[in-house]
Amino acid sequence: MAQFTSSIMYVLARQVVIPIQIARVTSGVLPPEEKAALALAEHLSQREREILALLVEGLNNKEIAKRLGIAQNTVRAHAQNILSKLQVHSRLEAAAFAVRYRVVGSPGSVRDD
Repeated sequence: MAQFTSSIMYVLARQVVIPIQIARVTSGVLPPEEKAALALAEHLSQREREILALLVEGLNNKEIAKRLGIAQNTVRAHAQNILSKLQVHSRLEAAAFAVRYRVVGSPGSVRDD
């Protein structure tokens, strides 16, 4: 609660309050592991990011295909591309990667960079 109050005071004093993650990105102070992970994630297409977000939600190929109106084989191909681009070995690892490095937003939304 004290942090919230402090933030309000800064805003009232016409200062900017931003989350530390954004400050790190904008100041270029990211740990090397996070820089490398984000560099891998940059290679994902918008559709791959959508599918990755649905993997994070725990949907299977059939559910993803239905949600996006595409064939299950298309989902499977995108999932394989995601694994390859992120250099992980399973859908679970891809989902964990996405959450850990904030490649996608909260379930149901995709982070646009």
